[in-house]
Amino acid sequence: MTEGVTGARPKRMIYDLERVDPEGSALDLDTIHRFLPQRHEFAMVDRVCHLDREERVIVAIKDFGAEDWWTKGHFPGRPLVPGVLLTEASAQVATLLWKALSTLEIADRTVVFGGLERVRFRGQVVPPARVFFLAREGRISGGGRMARFPTQAIHDGRVVYEGEIIGVCI
Repeated sequence: MTEGVTGARPKRMIYDLERVDPEGSALDLDTIHRFLPQRHEFAMVDRVCHLDREERVIVAIKDFGAEDWWTKGHFPGRPLVPGVLLTEASAQVATLLWKALSTLEIADRTVVFGGLERVRFRGQVVPPARVFFLAREGRISGGGRMARFPTQAIHDGRVVYEGEIIGVCI
């Protein structure tokens, strides 16, 4: 893989993946479905393999298939996982972390995008591909209604996406 789409140096990972069992299960599927309303093509979390409540970090996996719904059109003959899907998956993982760590009653509230900051795409993901999504708790504000989370997507041991997700409870 090249150094990255932006030409910038790759960043350090939010969390050391050597400490993660990729076959682990830190949140069951029922909890994931309770915390995330997205279904069908927009369910971007296959499994949460690590949740560290003390370090306030989460690691989840999404396996992108060679026949996924978007592969015929992005790009024909050479599909690449769209950056918007990497961003959406990161937002879903950040939402899982926020809800899993929260002492507030947000588990049953919907979290939507409030914004994105410092987003960079640093590599390409060609399906079939397993991508690890990492999120760390950042800053909670607005009486617990808004949160910022640093997020990353890791493929083949490299950061291919990073950005700060801003989520808002509605």
